Amino acid sequence: MSEKSFLVPILIGIFFFVLSILLFKVIKSPHPYFAGVIVAFFAFEISFFYRFNKSNKKNHPNKL
Repeated sequence: MSEKSFLVPILIGIFFFVLSILLFKVIKSPHPYFAGVIVAFFAFEISFFYRFNKSNKKNHPNKL
């Protein structure tokens, strides 16, 4: 996998971290940073899986 494959999920994770921090501070969550890390981790994992699966299908079209 190329470096670009890692850059996009990291940027998506950072974006969701900042967005969730703002949201959880607005709703006065007791632990906004912890919740932001959890949301960012899930967003990173989903985007990384999507890109990994897409590149895997491109390299091996006859497999799942």
